[in-house]
Amino acid sequence: MSDKSFCFLDFDWLGFDVDHTLVQYRLDNLDSAMVHSCLELFPQLETETAPFFTSIHSCQDLCPDLFVRDVVIDVELGNILKVDFDNHIISAYHGSQPLPPEHIAAMYPESRLTDFVPGLPPVDRDTSRYCYVDTFFERGIVALFGHCVNCVDSQNDFDIERVAPCPAYRAHLQAIFRCFGSLFRNYDQGPFFPDFSQRPEYYLRKTPDHVKRWFESLRARGVRLFVCSNSLPRYVHASMSYCYGPDWQSHFDLILTWAGKPAFFQRTDLFQIWDAGTKQLSPLEGAYAMGDPLPKPAPILYGGSFEALGPLLNAPSTERAGHSEPSPASHPRICYVGDNLTSDVACTHRGGWSAVGLVEELQLYESTSTNASAEQVQPILQEGTEECPWDQGIRLGRSALGDPLIASHANGDEKALKKTSALGRILRDHAGLYAASLAHLARWDVAERWSGEEGKWPTCWIDEQGGLGQ
Repeated sequence: MSDKSFCFLDFDWLGFDVDHTLVQYRLDNLDSAMVHSCLELFPQLETETAPFFTSIHSCQDLCPDLFVRDVVIDVELGNILKVDFDNHIISAYHGSQPLPPEHIAAMYPESRLTDFVPGLPPVDRDTSRYCYVDTFFERGIVALFGHCVNCVDSQNDFDIERVAPCPAYRAHLQAIFRCFGSLFRNYDQGPFFPDFSQRPEYYLRKTPDHVKRWFESLRARGVRLFVCSNSLPRYVHASMSYCYGPDWQSHFDLILTWAGKPAFFQRTDLFQIWDAGTKQLSPLEGAYAMGDPLPKPAPILYGGSFEALGPLLNAPSTERAGHSEPSPASHPRICYVGDNLTSDVACTHRGGWSAVGLVEELQLYESTSTNASAEQVQPILQEGTEECPWDQGIRLGRSALGDPLIASHANGDEKALKKTSALGRILRDHAGLYAASLAHLARWDVAERWSGEEGKWPTCWIDEQGGLGQ
């Protein structure tokens, strides 16, 4: 933010993603379900990929180091890359085999990716060389792809000294993505949704009560709340009902599902209303799209677009104490909270929204104090050879690829950032705040303002007590 200042009360609306934001998952169970679901669906795809998985029965049969997000897949060479803030390659795997530095240097003479920009919308995965994996749902894709690369290499007398482009790598990755995509298109079909509906407690964590109180505090101060999720309405309704209770809709003023971010900000689709009783969609008609107050409880909308959202955001409310109503021609001030740093953080600026990023990996270190020594954190974080200035409030996560996942800070230490990941770059460029989870964020007083000093970055981390990680 240009004024290096952030306060939630500056905004008319505060929006939230659902998966890994409003709803927090048990990641090991989610990984297992994603892999099992794909193993069940692969034979139906009738591709050359399916036979590779006849010997795979669970996550334990795949490389554990590859269940990770924030990596770049080089589709041509079959490599899985960890890149830093400036796209320099800091580690790599070929399939499930770690690559030594000399092999990385031979494959990538410039030592960095010059045609990859983290935070851009997903590219055409049928043609692009690089594919960025940045969601928790897709962590299993990396592990499955690594296994496919191993299988292809075993058929072709692979030599690590002479890695060359192989079209089969792309074909198998495309098959994996098609399989993953089919899991989420229909709530009544496929192996994942039926199991989820039977035992949501296996996948989800109950939301702490202080988050709900934080919502009410925001609304009492005039900030309206909305949900904007890419998930199906039945899935949103089921997961939110488990985590927040059957009255979950009462916490929000607008609920948008199947939004399709980031395309949501470009298309012109109209909203439909989803009925939780009949499970049916109907056109959004009526009055409240024409200036009348929003109904209570908030209805669940489907599809739509940023253009169609405008009249709803400008609808009047009787609950906005201390806030003036935006005129129909004005642009409400909006902040959006999400975990997908591409579609939730980097791309929301298209609508003029501010953003807060959630980086769940930071929870690994929530018990580590800001002045912890390297010796104290060594059991959970094997640092690089360069400095790790914990005393400056830097938080380092660690990915399974063995390098820093993210360095989050308030002091703008450019040298330290050279050891960070693509996630760190997206946060720096697009986020006003970041936290490990919504439960952490909700510890922060809604009226508190954080202002960066001249020359410092506005991004700051919120710790588990609601304090600022400075």
